[in-house]
Amino acid sequence: VNFTYVSDEYVDEDSPLTKVFNSQYIRKNKALPSFYATKGFDITYDILMRLASGKKLKSTFKEGASFRIESKFDYSSKLFGITENKGLFIVKYNKDLSLTRLK
Repeated sequence: VNFTYVSDEYVDEDSPLTKVFNSQYIRKNKALPSFYATKGFDITYDILMRLASGKKLKSTFKEGASFRIESKFDYSSKLFGITENKGLFIVKYNKDLSLTRLK
């Protein structure tokens, strides 16, 4: 197939981080996490890790992209001091219809 596309989310189900998150979520909530539960966790975890660095939050945005369970955070500043997330994945379909993250 070799079809390549851009997405703002990508889940590697075989990733140890994803497996641990899903198993802990199932144990606590008796269900798989929804899209919103995972997205909320990703955002909260990313901000907490940036705050834990001891630097100002805005200065951590310039240090590069970070990856969480299914989200990529690559912040950039725009006019008037607005900060936005431009984190995108480049994903490719393999011949067996599985997905591979290229970038």
